[in-house]
Amino acid sequence: MKSFNVIYQHGHFIDKETGKSLIPQQGFEFVIIAEPNSLLEFDDKLIVAEAKSSEDKKKWAINQFGEGNYIKIGDAGDQLFFRIGNSKIAKGDESKQYILLCSLNEDLYLYLIKGRIGNKPNDWRLAECICELKKCLEGNLQLSEVIKAESLNKLFSHTVQFFFPTQRSGSTNVFTTFYFYNENMKPTFLTPSKDYKGSLDDRRNQEVLNFSKINHLEAKQIDLFA
Repeated sequence: MKSFNVIYQHGHFIDKETGKSLIPQQGFEFVIIAEPNSLLEFDDKLIVAEAKSSEDKKKWAINQFGEGNYIKIGDAGDQLFFRIGNSKIAKGDESKQYILLCSLNEDLYLYLIKGRIGNKPNDWRLAECICELKKCLEGNLQLSEVIKAESLNKLFSHTVQFFFPTQRSGSTNVFTTFYFYNENMKPTFLTPSKDYKGSLDDRRNQEVLNFSKINHLEAKQIDLFA
C-alpha cells in the first residue's frame, strides 16, 4: 500500500504534491482516511423533484401544452430497457456494452410541436418525466448509486456521465434507444436492435396514428353538420 495526500476537486482526486489527478482503477481496493462530514451518502447533483401523481401530471400537461396537444404513451411504473455501448474501454470494465433497466416514476407524455398538425410522428416530442435507473440486465454493472432524472434523455446522459465518463457520448435518440420491458423479455447483446419490439418510436407511431384517425373522424363530423 502507498499513501497519497490528496484533495477532491471537480470530480477528481488531486495529488497535493504533484498537482496531478489520481485515477482509481476498477477492481482495486482503497483505504480512504478523511475528515468527518467530508463524505456524502448520496450525490446531491442527482436530486430531482418529487414525481407527480397521474392527476397532477395531466394538469401539468394541459398547462404546459394546451388541451389536445399531448398524448400519454406510458404509465407510472412502466419499465423500459436501453443499451449503452462504449467506444472506449477502461481497465477493469466488465463489458463493452450494457443493457440497463429503468422505470417511469410518473406518466409519460408526447407533446405537439407548435405549428405542427400532428399527423406525423416527428410532429411530436417526448415530455419531461421523472424516471429512475433500476438494474443492469446484461454486462454485470453494479449500480452503486440511485440515478434519477427529469427525463429519459437526461437519465441516459447521467448514466453515461456517472459510470462511463469520456468513454462515449452522453446524447442519444430516446425514441430508438428505449424499449418497453416486461418480465418475459430476455434482451441480450446478440439480439439486433431492429429485432426488438416496443420501442418508444413504435409506441409514438401507433399513438400518433390513433390521434390522426380521431382528428380525421372529428373533422368529417364537423363537415357533416356544417
